[in-house]
Amino acid sequence: MELKDIVCSLEYAKKLEELGIKQDSLFYHCKEKGFGSPFNVIKDRNIASQGYNQHMSIHKIASAFTSDELGRMLPKEIKIENICYYLEIAMGNTNNSKWLIMYNASYENRSKQLYYTKEKKEADARAKMLIHLIKNNLIKVSNINEKIK
Repeated sequence: MELKDIVCSLEYAKKLEELGIKQDSLFYHCKEKGFGSPFNVIKDRNIASQGYNQHMSIHKIASAFTSDELGRMLPKEIKIENICYYLEIAMGNTNNSKWLIMYNASYENRSKQLYYTKEKKEADARAKMLIHLIKNNLIKVSNINEKIK
């Protein structure tokens, strides 16, 4: 498994940054420029913070949050109008399976689902859910940023 498989894509990373999510992660999407044209890479926080790597200049674009980091940002439950929706995470069982992130109501209201996302990468599914929750005022960015160390 490569690093790009366990962090959210640049598209979702930029959206999270635009929404005000604190940019503090183990890894960062960066633009690296050396002898040729600039290209996008993922670097650990130490190299990204230095701004260079041997003969390359490095410019941070956005945090490349891991599945674990995004998981700590997602609430375990969301309560709306006296109904509690609980976070559930699953992966299909075929080769082309996608990660499914959803908020389902408690047992007595089991037929109610708040929202779900499907993505090939777990980190992207988690990021997409986080973006949805923020845009729909179901969680506050300030509460998420308190969880980021």
